[in-house]
Amino acid sequence: MPAIDSFIEECREQQPDLLANYLRFFDGVIALPITSEMLLQAYLANNFKKVFGVDGEPILYESPLPGTGTNSGKLDFVYLLQERGLLAIETKYIDLKENGKTACDRRRKQRSKVISQAKAARGAIAEKLDFSSNDIKCGVFSNDEKTTEKARAEGIDAFDVSTESLIDWRKKEYKIRFG
Repeated sequence: MPAIDSFIEECREQQPDLLANYLRFFDGVIALPITSEMLLQAYLANNFKKVFGVDGEPILYESPLPGTGTNSGKLDFVYLLQERGLLAIETKYIDLKENGKTACDRRRKQRSKVISQAKAARGAIAEKLDFSSNDIKCGVFSNDEKTTEKARAEGIDAFDVSTESLIDWRKKEYKIRFG
């Protein structure tokens, strides 16, 4: 069995019925958004093809790589793409309302951190599969345009949704799902 098929099987064993469970979980997040980060993830989970422009199936969510047995290095999302490629995605909700030097420094650090996390996720998967990291795609999804710009400048697939659009989407989805 090729390494990628073995990896996919390990992911599915680690998180069986992920798609159904994860969509149910995100229905709950839409009903009662505990954090803005989770709402951002719910948006991505429900709009993956619209955001990244490809078909894909989630095979890991908020989980370490199979066989690592540790929660340090949890991956936000790993998607199996239609063409049998893998896409590791890190999400980050950034508070854009705060002003001042401390808030600007915090946002700058958060932008850098999520980009380095995406690269590390890609590297960890590539190492596990004994692939070149160029064979694994990585992405960043945020509510911050500057994060998207910075990630794209580093060759990462990156997209964002504005905080206002995220809130509007949640209200619309809430009415559709829960009346």
